Amino acid sequence: MVYDFELPDENNTVFKTVSLKGKWYLIDFWATYCSICIAAFPKLQKIHDLYKDRNFEILAVSVDKDLQQWQNFLKIHDLKWQNLIEKRGIDNSEAVKKYISFTPSNFLISPEGKIVARNISPEDLEKFLKKNLK
Repeated sequence: MVYDFELPDENNTVFKTVSLKGKWYLIDFWATYCSICIAAFPKLQKIHDLYKDRNFEILAVSVDKDLQQWQNFLKIHDLKWQNLIEKRGIDNSEAVKKYISFTPSNFLISPEGKIVARNISPEDLEKFLKKNLK
């Protein structure tokens, strides 16, 4: 089962993952210094655009410790999904440590709150959603 957590978004508003219950969603852990993470964003944007109106959401959780660097990245790249930050990084966050030890890492969560895939590629995510979201 998914471990719910609360983290601030780019406006410093606390977002609670429990609010996504009943939706399919991908928790994508990343950082601005992770080129592999960033390389996946165009593919994830395409998937988000296709499935956002079909009960699917992306929740991006940055583990950047530099808040300004993260905010600047978001302004430049205009990511269209929910963006949160764990400023304590991977090692000092109970929420993040329950999930990951490195970036990139992601988890596909079912509407019932079950983890149905770990570290799924954008291509496999798109295949899964095409099959399971009508």
